[in-house]
Amino acid sequence: MFVISIDDHGDERNFLATSFNIDRGVVIATICGLKRKFDAADVIDILPVEPLSDRNDRFIAEQPERQRMHG
Repeated sequence: MFVISIDDHGDERNFLATSFNIDRGVVIATICGLKRKFDAADVIDILPVEPLSDRNDRFIAEQPERQRMHG
């Protein structure tokens, strides 16, 4: 899992992604089971994180996206 920090017109947005790929200036990340595209120039940082437990992974995956996103 990864935390991907994005510059959104001066505001930092952080996403929890299960995977990502960088290709031709575009970051494609799997967030909440969906592929999301970001310009690589807008990426502030990508940090690997380890889940606390399988139970926490399931709990996080079950939450609606609006409750999981912070920024």
